[in-house]
Amino acid sequence: MLQGLTGSVYRCLLIGLSLTCVTVYADTEHDGKLFDYTLEQLLNTKVSVASYEQQKIVEAPLIVSRYSRKTLEKMGVQSLEEMIGFVPGLLLQHTQSNNSAIMSRGLVDSFNQKILFLLDGVPYWAPSHSAIPLHGIPFNAISHIEVIRGPAAVYYGTNASAGVINIITYQSTNSQLRGQFGEAISNAQLVFNKNSDAYWLTLSAEKQNDSGQQAYIENISPNFGLPDETEFIQSMDKQSVLLRAGFDHFSFMLQAFESISNDLDNTISVPALLTEGLTYRGKLAHVDYSSEIGNTEFTLSADYNQFSLKFPIRNSLVSLGQSGNGGFRFQDESDNYRWRTAAKANTHINHHYSILWGYEYEFRQTSEYQVYNQQNNATLVPIMQARDLNEQALFFQNDLTFNNWRFILGGRYVSNQNSREHFSPQASAIYQLNHHQSIKLLFAEGFNSPNFVQQGINFGPALQGNPDLTAEKIRTFDLAYTYSSNHQLFVANLFYVKADDLIQRNISSGIIQFDNTGEIKRSGFELDYQWEGEALTLFANASYLHQGDSIQDDMAAGVSPKTMLSIGVLYPVNDSHSLGLSDQFVSSRAMANSHQLLNIHYQYQHENIDVFLTAKNLLDEDLISTDIQNFTQDQLITNQQGFYWLAGIRFNF
Repeated sequence: MLQGLTGSVYRCLLIGLSLTCVTVYADTEHDGKLFDYTLEQLLNTKVSVASYEQQKIVEAPLIVSRYSRKTLEKMGVQSLEEMIGFVPGLLLQHTQSNNSAIMSRGLVDSFNQKILFLLDGVPYWAPSHSAIPLHGIPFNAISHIEVIRGPAAVYYGTNASAGVINIITYQSTNSQLRGQFGEAISNAQLVFNKNSDAYWLTLSAEKQNDSGQQAYIENISPNFGLPDETEFIQSMDKQSVLLRAGFDHFSFMLQAFESISNDLDNTISVPALLTEGLTYRGKLAHVDYSSEIGNTEFTLSADYNQFSLKFPIRNSLVSLGQSGNGGFRFQDESDNYRWRTAAKANTHINHHYSILWGYEYEFRQTSEYQVYNQQNNATLVPIMQARDLNEQALFFQNDLTFNNWRFILGGRYVSNQNSREHFSPQASAIYQLNHHQSIKLLFAEGFNSPNFVQQGINFGPALQGNPDLTAEKIRTFDLAYTYSSNHQLFVANLFYVKADDLIQRNISSGIIQFDNTGEIKRSGFELDYQWEGEALTLFANASYLHQGDSIQDDMAAGVSPKTMLSIGVLYPVNDSHSLGLSDQFVSSRAMANSHQLLNIHYQYQHENIDVFLTAKNLLDEDLISTDIQNFTQDQLITNQQGFYWLAGIRFNF
């Protein structure tokens, strides 16, 4: 699908050397730290993920965290995955295939079906497995991330049941060319910006080669009579291109990527079931038109999202009574796509009352899913027929302000070809104590239909879908206090989650199956604090999950930690030198011990050149992932790399 992508990435990097740029697209973030603001600027820092209009965090009708990529990078955070893992209540772990699964408040799916991924507000996920492109966005192009913890299905719909992650790409004052290398990794990136009175344009690209880190998996289940433990290499090779442009009332986006994880040497003998070379390929095209008619702002949009995967697995033919290496693939990768059109509008009735309303239509399709033999590339058996469906949705949201109160009442009506019809409500009450403080009482429901694989796969001896799966419904209540003043932002919230018919994998029969689990509950609290003084920037957050590390009848809770802590510090030594650190703690769960990840980052800036050095995992700890795929309590995946370093240079031109 992406033949020539490698050449395109290299061409983009070379083009950057010959181009010049000026300041572009007016994003509210300027070229500096998140808290390089006056009081007025800080209080007007806004997020776009919570509603049609940008809002201050203190006003947003959902629980939202916003983190700057540039600031986190100076604290030692060096990837989008690490940025997401810094958000309170979120934990990113890896399956054996090196697939990155995001746990939000103890809810998780190995392909991230419960998390909606947005690229500049545009949904981006695979129709077959619901996988998301965590390795598909050039890191240096990211301005910041905005994360909703909890459902946001009224505004966003499918997959927004446990959380929403919006990646906002960055339009900086300079184009950039960045190179980074380490003991096992090399990475090159380009960001090029240009604008004029008539248009703006941003081009970014990334290319990474990774020889991997030593890892170990134990207690593989099911193992089909093969050894249940083995060493392997965790690696991530990736390449991506992103083009954004706009003129007048139109904006456009084109994106393509390929990522290959755990690309093992076929000459090395591996005795166990082991995924090697999991390959994601994706393309996204988007266009939208925004304008105003009277007191109504409206947006018309359309996007096409092609997203497929290939799943090579060592020794997988044993499940067919054969020997050798096989895997899963699609008959035609280009037939795995989503096509979405949408219209949304926000009508201001008066200064105190507005109505958001909209309509979406989406068509999803996937081609035949097959088992193949790696040795001769022959198709052995189809395990899922080609499938398609359409989904339509109508949504509305009433927004009323009265004195110091703000009330939100809305809902989303969904008609899904497989899951039928459903109405999801949302209600919020926000009381503004003063200009700096608010109290929020929030309710939201997420409605999530099963994907094609969950319903349709039939690999009899190993993996079976469930055609009777129903849509899951996740209801969340939040009580939150927000304080925002000069140089400070503090959010504290209590949450209660009740999930009905949660879709999860089950291996109690010895075969991997998909089931609706019945009722599951989660409760806990989250704290998020950000502060900037003249000599120091501090980020700190904590989360507590009452059901964490407790099995009972909830296997997913057993692999969830009770406590997570994150801290980031940035100290500007002078105008040229800065030191930063990030430290993350995850408590024990299932058979995994607690671990701590400490990184230190040094950066030197001289005119248009930045030089940086990062020491990763300074405490030399093993980083352990539990089985967030099948929820077995004794399977562990241990990254044994320990301490390593990364160095890089960035040219601004």
